[in-house]
Amino acid sequence: MNIAAATLHRRAIVASIAAIAVMSIALAQSDRLKSGYSDRPNGADALSIALPADTMQLYKDGNFKDDVKQIDGVVAKNENAKPQDLPGGLNDSLTSLRWNLPAGIVVVFYEDSGARGEQLVLWGSGQIESLAKFDFNDKASRWAWFYLGGTDTKPARAMAVEGLRPVNTEAPAINIMDDTMQLHRDKNYKGTMGQISPVTATAPNGLQRLPEGQADSLTSLRWNLPPGVVVVFYQDAGGTKQQAAIFGRGQIDDVDLWDFNDKASRWSWHYIGAK
Repeated sequence: MNIAAATLHRRAIVASIAAIAVMSIALAQSDRLKSGYSDRPNGADALSIALPADTMQLYKDGNFKDDVKQIDGVVAKNENAKPQDLPGGLNDSLTSLRWNLPAGIVVVFYEDSGARGEQLVLWGSGQIESLAKFDFNDKASRWAWFYLGGTDTKPARAMAVEGLRPVNTEAPAINIMDDTMQLHRDKNYKGTMGQISPVTATAPNGLQRLPEGQADSLTSLRWNLPPGVVVVFYQDAGGTKQQAAIFGRGQIDDVDLWDFNDKASRWSWHYIGAK
């Protein structure tokens, strides 16, 4: 074998090894994602009634009593990532709710009409008899749905997963590795930074501690999460009180947008794509 042929042979071997390594990493991530499948958010209960797919029931009172408004076709009839009014005058009056959402879909309720302030995130199917556990009684004024990916079929109204991120956040201004979060103590991505990577290498669905020095000090963050993954930050160590959710690729220079400065004490990741 001449020198040129030997060089080409070595390059082919190196390329094959690299391809195998990439495939192994992808398979490992796929296995982690499937292990992190979540039927519903932490703190929610399984549905106690039959509810059609792609539906939400919103109640003015706790324990699913009094006035109820049903949203049929949550995904089929509404625009992706576009904040909507609550139906039937329920703005600032929502107390309990039930839902049955398609795979890959999250719904976020917002306190403020501009999709700011406190929030509540839902996926899968479930019910919450009182939003008081999340300090969210009588606060919801808007809601929106997002398709996070992780399924074979994208809803007709869904935007490209690659461009997806929460309302009022920006695309990352720097390169963030896949499956990574960067958490900063100060706004504008300053101060001590704690990095979590890979996010999905941590135990799924359980409450995780923030990096050292970040608990109750989170002010800005950047992230790049796999399709089908949502991360929820919690104010309380038990996964109650206020919460905030991230997905896709994005950054936020001040989590005061969510009324969440210096409040995050735990976080969890969940896979909501197809089982």
